[in-house]
Amino acid sequence: MAIGLHNSEFKNPVVRWIDSRMPVFTMIQKEYGTFPTPRNFNYFWNFGALAMVNLLIMIATGIFLSMHYTAHTSMAFD
Repeated sequence: MAIGLHNSEFKNPVVRWIDSRMPVFTMIQKEYGTFPTPRNFNYFWNFGALAMVNLLIMIATGIFLSMHYTAHTSMAFD
């Protein structure tokens, strides 16, 4: 990736430093902030983003719980 391809207008220097090396903040801003959608499509877009966040949380907690699961009743709360 060439330097200077994206135009970051963040005021925080730490965010600009992170964004210049890994443009996550720019991607989030383009996908959820300035992505051109029709007016009636915004509700579906927002609910889809919330569903994606919920899915990621459920996957993370599922992985955590599957690593810490114990089938013995005597060791359940240790």
